Amino acid sequence: MRTVLVFLTFLSIVMCSCHGDYYDMGDGYIYTNRAIAKSLESGFGYTHIEPLIPRKVLNFACDKDYIIAYQKPDRDWFDFEEEDAPKEKVDSLEQLYNKICEIHNCYWIINKMNGQIYGPLEEKEFNSKLKEMKITIKMDKKYESQY
Repeated sequence: MRTVLVFLTFLSIVMCSCHGDYYDMGDGYIYTNRAIAKSLESGFGYTHIEPLIPRKVLNFACDKDYIIAYQKPDRDWFDFEEEDAPKEKVDSLEQLYNKICEIHNCYWIINKMNGQIYGPLEEKEFNSKLKEMKITIKMDKKYESQY
Protein backbone atom coordinates (compact mmCIF):
# COMPACT_ATOMS: atom_id res chain seq x y z
CA MET A 1 0.00 0.00 0.00
CA ARG A 2 2.77 2.46 0.92
CA THR A 3 4.65 1.78 -2.31
CA VAL A 4 1.50 2.30 -4.34
CA LEU A 5 0.76 5.55 -2.49
CA VAL A 6 4.31 6.83 -3.01
CA PHE A 7 4.18 5.91 -6.69
CA LEU A 8 0.81 7.60 -7.22
CA THR A 9 1.97 10.70 -5.35
CA PHE A 10 5.08 11.05 -7.48
CA LEU A 11 3.16 10.30 -10.67
CA SER A 12 0.72 13.08 -9.79
CA ILE A 13 3.61 15.42 -9.03
CA VAL A 14 5.26 14.74 -12.36
CA MET A 15 2.02 15.15 -14.28
CA CYS A 16 1.37 18.50 -12.60
CA SER A 17 4.97 19.68 -12.61
CA CYS A 18 4.50 21.95 -15.60
CA HIS A 19 2.67 24.30 -13.23
CA GLY A 20 5.00 24.10 -10.24
CA ASP A 21 8.55 23.69 -9.17
CA TYR A 22 10.34 21.31 -11.49
CA TYR A 23 14.03 21.08 -12.22
CA ASP A 24 15.77 18.55 -14.44
CA MET A 25 19.11 17.69 -12.81
CA GLY A 26 20.28 15.49 -15.68
CA ASP A 27 20.67 11.72 -15.98
CA GLY A 28 16.99 11.21 -15.10
CA TYR A 29 17.19 12.99 -11.73
CA ILE A 30 14.47 15.54 -11.06
CA TYR A 31 13.43 17.97 -8.34
CA THR A 32 9.69 18.43 -8.06
CA ASN A 33 7.25 19.24 -5.29
CA ARG A 34 10.15 19.68 -2.86
CA ALA A 35 11.38 16.12 -3.41
CA ILE A 36 14.17 14.54 -5.45
CA ALA A 37 13.38 11.52 -7.58
CA LYS A 38 14.80 9.42 -10.40
CA SER A 39 12.85 8.99 -13.60
CA LEU A 40 13.22 5.49 -15.03
CA GLU A 41 12.09 4.69 -18.56
CA SER A 42 10.31 1.36 -18.56
CA GLY A 43 9.10 1.21 -22.14
CA PHE A 44 5.72 1.51 -23.84
CA GLY A 45 5.63 5.25 -23.05
CA TYR A 46 5.54 4.56 -19.32
CA THR A 47 7.95 6.33 -16.97
CA HIS A 48 8.46 5.07 -13.43
CA ILE A 49 9.39 7.70 -10.82
CA GLU A 50 11.52 6.41 -7.95
CA PRO A 51 11.49 8.73 -4.92
CA LEU A 52 14.98 9.23 -3.49
CA ILE A 53 14.74 12.13 -1.04
CA PRO A 54 11.22 12.79 0.24
CA ARG A 55 9.70 16.19 0.98
CA LYS A 56 10.78 18.87 2.08
CA VAL A 57 13.95 19.41 0.10
CA LEU A 58 14.51 23.12 0.69
CA ASN A 59 17.80 23.54 -1.12
CA PHE A 60 19.89 21.67 -3.66
CA ALA A 61 22.70 22.06 -6.16
CA CYS A 62 24.04 19.76 -8.83
CA ASP A 63 26.69 19.32 -11.46
CA LYS A 64 27.24 16.59 -14.03
CA ASP A 65 28.37 14.07 -11.36
CA TYR A 66 26.65 14.91 -8.06
CA ILE A 67 23.52 16.27 -6.41
CA ILE A 68 23.67 17.77 -2.94
CA ALA A 69 20.53 18.62 -0.99
CA TYR A 70 19.27 20.06 2.28
CA GLN A 71 16.02 18.72 3.72
CA LYS A 72 13.72 19.40 6.64
CA PRO A 73 11.52 16.30 6.69
CA ASP A 74 7.79 16.54 6.13
CA ARG A 75 6.17 14.31 8.73
CA ASP A 76 3.02 13.96 6.59
CA TRP A 77 5.00 12.18 3.87
CA PHE A 78 5.64 9.31 6.28
CA ASP A 79 2.13 9.05 7.70
CA PHE A 80 0.79 6.17 5.67
CA GLU A 81 0.64 2.41 6.10
CA GLU A 82 2.35 -0.34 4.14
CA GLU A 83 0.08 -3.36 3.94
CA ASP A 84 1.45 -5.26 0.94
CA ALA A 85 5.19 -4.53 1.12
CA PRO A 86 7.70 -7.08 2.38
CA LYS A 87 8.54 -6.72 6.07
CA GLU A 88 12.22 -5.94 5.36
CA LYS A 89 11.20 -2.99 3.14
CA VAL A 90 8.85 -1.64 5.82
CA ASP A 91 11.60 -2.04 8.44
CA SER A 92 14.10 -0.28 6.17
CA LEU A 93 11.72 2.65 5.60
CA GLU A 94 11.02 2.84 9.31
CA GLN A 95 14.75 2.98 10.12
CA LEU A 96 15.25 5.73 7.52
CA TYR A 97 12.26 7.64 8.89
CA ASN A 98 13.59 7.42 12.45
CA LYS A 99 17.05 8.62 11.40
CA ILE A 100 15.61 11.53 9.41
CA CYS A 101 13.44 12.60 12.35
CA GLU A 102 16.36 12.28 14.75
CA ILE A 103 18.58 14.54 12.61
CA HIS A 104 15.76 16.90 11.57
CA ASN A 105 18.06 19.07 9.37
CA CYS A 106 19.22 16.49 6.86
CA TYR A 107 21.83 16.72 4.14
CA TRP A 108 22.20 14.34 1.22
CA ILE A 109 24.69 13.55 -1.53
CA ILE A 110 23.74 11.60 -4.65
CA ASN A 111 26.47 10.25 -6.91
CA LYS A 112 24.79 10.39 -10.33
CA MET A 113 27.50 8.21 -11.91
CA ASN A 114 26.70 5.12 -9.83
CA GLY A 115 23.40 6.01 -8.09
CA GLN A 116 24.93 5.88 -4.59
CA ILE A 117 23.02 7.95 -2.02
CA TYR A 118 24.69 9.27 1.14
CA GLY A 119 22.26 10.46 3.75
CA PRO A 120 20.56 11.53 5.75
CA LEU A 121 23.63 13.26 7.16
CA GLU A 122 24.10 15.88 9.83
CA GLU A 123 25.76 19.09 8.60
CA LYS A 124 29.17 18.18 10.04
CA GLU A 125 29.09 14.71 8.40
CA PHE A 126 27.89 16.26 5.15
CA ASN A 127 30.73 18.80 5.01
CA SER A 128 33.26 16.09 5.84
CA LYS A 129 31.88 13.83 3.08
CA LEU A 130 32.02 16.70 0.56
CA LYS A 131 35.73 17.17 1.33
CA GLU A 132 36.42 13.44 1.25
CA MET A 133 34.70 13.06 -2.13
CA LYS A 134 36.22 16.33 -3.46
CA ILE A 135 32.80 17.75 -4.33
CA THR A 136 33.04 21.49 -4.95
CA ILE A 137 29.43 22.44 -5.72
CA LYS A 138 27.73 24.67 -3.15
CA MET A 139 24.14 25.36 -2.19
CA ASP A 140 22.97 28.97 -1.91
CA LYS A 141 21.83 29.34 1.73
CA LYS A 142 19.36 32.11 0.81
CA TYR A 143 16.83 29.48 -0.27
CA GLU A 144 16.86 27.85 3.18
CA SER A 145 16.05 31.14 4.94
CA GLN A 146 12.66 31.28 3.18
CA TYR A 147 11.34 28.43 5.34
